Amino acid sequence: MSPDPAELGRRLAKSVKAVMAPLQAELVATKAALAALQATIAQVEAKAVPALDRRLETLLADVGAVRERIAAVEVKTLQPGPPGPPGKDGIDGLGFDDLDCVDDGTGVALQFRRGDEVKTFPLPVPYDRGTFKAEETYGKGACVNDGGYWTAKAATKGIRPGNGATPWRLLMHPKSYK
Repeated sequence: MSPDPAELGRRLAKSVKAVMAPLQAELVATKAALAALQATIAQVEAKAVPALDRRLETLLADVGAVRERIAAVEVKTLQPGPPGPPGKDGIDGLGFDDLDCVDDGTGVALQFRRGDEVKTFPLPVPYDRGTFKAEETYGKGACVNDGGYWTAKAATKGIRPGNGATPWRLLMHPKSYK
């Protein structure tokens, strides 16, 4: 016996409705959520857009004011102000007459003198101090004779040249100046 086409149609329609019912419910829920979202967007736009428009208008007005100020400054010729009160007389600087190159006891130094005020600046340049004496103070650059000709790499006192790691450097070996 073959199935009744009308009955087959009813069963098919029932099955399609059963499958479509959850999809239809989801579609209705999605439409409701979309409507709520559109309403929220409209509310935000209603509040935010006018506020943003007001801020933009304020900024444009400020920019216009700044442009006017710049234009006014560019056109304006600068004029010197009134002179201020006279300043205090300063102390004259040091000149060539106040400068000397001296032996300060450890080596060569520049000495500046103005009245009782004296400033001395040692110069670390090679300077012959004769034969080494342990009791003497030697500044950087001092040169001595002691089994060779030595120069001080740093200020020193009581350290004999040639004794291991010392502040002395050999400039000339004694065999080279015979």
